[in-house]
Amino acid sequence: MATNKLQIWNVALSAHLGAGKLANTTTASPQQEQCVLHYDDTVRALLEAHWWTWARARTTLTAEATNDRSNEWAYKYRMPGDVLAIRWINEPQTARALMYANRNPDTPRELYGDHVYSDVQSAVMEYTALVEDVSVWPQIFADAVAAALAARMAMPLTENARLRRDALQMAEMELERAIVHDEAMQSGMEQDLKATWLDERGTDGLDYPPVLGAT
Repeated sequence: MATNKLQIWNVALSAHLGAGKLANTTTASPQQEQCVLHYDDTVRALLEAHWWTWARARTTLTAEATNDRSNEWAYKYRMPGDVLAIRWINEPQTARALMYANRNPDTPRELYGDHVYSDVQSAVMEYTALVEDVSVWPQIFADAVAAALAARMAMPLTENARLRRDALQMAEMELERAIVHDEAMQSGMEQDLKATWLDERGTDGLDYPPVLGAT
């Protein structure tokens, strides 16, 4: 498993581009400058590309004292600082019931800056968080980040159009592998949770299984 940013940078540089390796992340060089330039955007782009199970977070939103659009929305909430993409905003039990019925648990909302407007009281948000700690990433996601980073750096570092095309193809393949792997993991988790719930609750349909990632 990749344990730090330097390891991912060096996989991108050496394994994908044949452009050498870095001893650290701070000593200036063309390779280091390109890694610094593209790394953060690459991570964000890949985190936003899929509803990763391991990047899922949930929080109760904090309502602002003043709602400047009360004629349109009942509540104005402050967004968490680590939100990359919102999965849903709703009352938790309602969201749980909708998901169990294979329906969209989200509700109407509007984003503006670091706030979100909603008609849900005491709203809970489930979202993809900005997970920057490489040590908690699955290895298959770290591989996808390295490949995507290499694709972004290929032309600036090598000026080789063929190598850039190859790097882009590899980046697409690695991302697809990571998504398929994550979906398989999620499917297995959901089946296990449903089976456990049925054993404990019976099959009368009067309750719902826990939402993945619930606290």
